Amino acid sequence: MKNKAVLGLIFSLILISHCLAQQIYQIDSKESIIKIHLDTGGFLGFLGDEHFIEAPIARGKITYYPDDVEKSSVELEVVAKQIAIRDPHLSEEDRKEVQQTMASGRVLYVDKYPRVIFKSSMVRKLKDGRLGIVGDLTVRGETKEVQVLAKIEATEPRLHVSGRSRFKQTEFGIKPVTAGAGTVRVKDEIELSFRVYFSLP
Repeated sequence: MKNKAVLGLIFSLILISHCLAQQIYQIDSKESIIKIHLDTGGFLGFLGDEHFIEAPIARGKITYYPDDVEKSSVELEVVAKQIAIRDPHLSEEDRKEVQQTMASGRVLYVDKYPRVIFKSSMVRKLKDGRLGIVGDLTVRGETKEVQVLAKIEATEPRLHVSGRSRFKQTEFGIKPVTAGAGTVRVKDEIELSFRVYFSLP
C-alpha cells in the first residue's frame, strides 16, 4: 500500500509540474491579423500595383512552454469569407470585382471551403533567435505542410507572435489568375506576414 501511495504521489507531482510548465494562451482576435502582400508577381498582380489583403484570425490558441519552447504548439483558424481586399489604390468597383474573384471557385471557393486552418506539428529554435514552425495549412480543402519563420515576445499575461511564410497557390488547387486573354500569367508563390496576440484566459 505504501508503495502504491508513493507511486501515486510521484505521478501527481509529475502531472502538476507538467501543467505548471505549459501555459495555454487564447488568441486576441481584435488585434491579430494576417496580411498578404502582393506586387506584380502576386496572384492578383495583373492589376498593376502592390496590393494588400487582410485575413482576420477568428480562433486560435498556443500551448506555450517558456522553458522549452520547442515543445510549444499553435492552432489558428480564419473564416474564408472574412478575407478582404484592402488596397487603397483600387476604386470601389474594382475592389468589389477583385473581392468576388477571390471568393469564387477560381480562388478560395469560400462557399464550399469556409475555413482556412493552420496546426503546427514541430517548432525548432534557429540560430538567429527566431523559431522555425512547421505545420499543416488547409486551404480549399487541401492540406499541405508549410514552414513559418516566427518570433515570440512574452510579456505576461500576453504573447506577441509575428513572422512570415511563403507557399504556392497550386499546392492548394488554386490556378494562378491570368488576364489579357491569357497573355499575363502571374507568379505561383505568394508571401504573407502575420501579427498575432495571445492572452491567458
